[in-house]
Amino acid sequence: MSAARNDLNLVVTRVFEAPVGLVWEAWTRPEHLVHWWKPKGFHKARIESLDVRPGGKWRIYMPFDTGKGGCTAYGIYKEVVPRERLSWDDFCDDEDGNFFHKALVTVAFEDLGDKTRVTLRARLDPPTKRDAKWTIPVMEEGWTEGWKDNLEELVHHLSATHKETQ
Repeated sequence: MSAARNDLNLVVTRVFEAPVGLVWEAWTRPEHLVHWWKPKGFHKARIESLDVRPGGKWRIYMPFDTGKGGCTAYGIYKEVVPRERLSWDDFCDDEDGNFFHKALVTVAFEDLGDKTRVTLRARLDPPTKRDAKWTIPVMEEGWTEGWKDNLEELVHHLSATHKETQ
């Protein structure tokens, strides 16, 4: 896995030991997504909506491991090209329900035969009125590390799911 930063443009890449069709399903079906959308410090996510089509909305509540509170991530799909690309406007509210982050996220799926390369790109667009604790470096680190955590969880989910389908 690799991660890069250029101003507010962030990139995370990972190769998965699973065919592109299965990886695509893991990103676009709630019965898969619920198993891997879980950055460190959070419990299993609650998928509140997942309408994977241009203009469709998604909303995921992520409860903290402490059992008290959580964050809500949500957005609107801009582009959906099956097995190739997803893009969406990405928003996140903190544990107090205050909006603190916006990004344009694009996920590219590259078919490598029995493997799939996934590349996430985001352009952070922090709101001007946000809690002072949400500095640009804090948001960059949170986004990058959160996605690395999610993708590590996805490795485990895909491994278990891929074995079931063989």
